[in-house]
Amino acid sequence: MKYKFQGKRKDNGDIIYGSLLLINGTAYIYQDTFGDIEDIDFGYGFVEVDIDTVKQL
Repeated sequence: MKYKFQGKRKDNGDIIYGSLLLINGTAYIYQDTFGDIEDIDFGYGFVEVDIDTVKQL
């Protein structure tokens, strides 16, 4: 099962949707459109979001 999340981007305030990644208290959303977590390129697609705005959909 793939969970989806939303959060507000830290750089421009836009709401984005995707998969959530938490690292050392920092939240990132990967704007995925296909594939599984094993296929993610960790150098591309992750956007830092305000952790207080993250919601599971």
